Amino acid sequence: MNFLKNKFIIGCFCIVFSVAFGGFIVPVMSERIMSDTVPVVVAQNDISEGNPVNEDNLKVINFHNADALPEGYSSDIEEFKNKYAGTFIQKGDVITSSKISDGSEDAKNSYVEEISADNEKFAVSVDVSGYDAIVGGNIKVGDIVTILDSHGSSYKEIYYVKIIDIVDALGNQAENTAPSVITFSVNIVQAEKIADLSQNDKVYLLLAARYSIDSAKADSLISAQDSIFENDEYYRELLESKKFNVGE
Repeated sequence: MNFLKNKFIIGCFCIVFSVAFGGFIVPVMSERIMSDTVPVVVAQNDISEGNPVNEDNLKVINFHNADALPEGYSSDIEEFKNKYAGTFIQKGDVITSSKISDGSEDAKNSYVEEISADNEKFAVSVDVSGYDAIVGGNIKVGDIVTILDSHGSSYKEIYYVKIIDIVDALGNQAENTAPSVITFSVNIVQAEKIADLSQNDKVYLLLAARYSIDSAKADSLISAQDSIFENDEYYRELLESKKFNVGE
């Protein structure tokens, strides 16, 4: 009899505890958790450096650990709209002011730093939209490549050139999409040669060095290319004559 009485008391206690837990403790805990939740702007997809930031690639989520949020975050998408990614932003990353650029022309086209004002370096672009399989998706900004014609022939003056920009058909930086236009940093002689090849032939790109993996090798190859225009009399005189014409 005492056993049944004890079971009855225990059962009543369990019922009272369940009601109290469900009706008071759980709501209090939920309210406490919600009070610690902060709305945060994050990337809805990958955003390449230099690409525009807008409502299409941003969203607001509830972040449950406010203390772990980085400095410069925001809860308002409007704060970042119509600006540009100052660095590569991965999907899900919290957007902060340090990752965003105001979108000046220099920021949108960072390769302008590669172009000199003294007619030493120029930017020349090649349309590869008709044959993206040739370059695939493996060419990246900073890569050093050898430019070949459709017969596989290389040319001394463009044996090593640096890629400074790659955009897709929409004009966005082509990180994971098929490239449409590739821009190189070159001197005037190289620019004319590349323009001639792209106009009358197809250009093939042979990867020689990846700057992000071996910057020393990449720099040494460009130095070797530049030395041709310094040490080879024919190319030195050709470059000097072209520079004179540009100056005119």
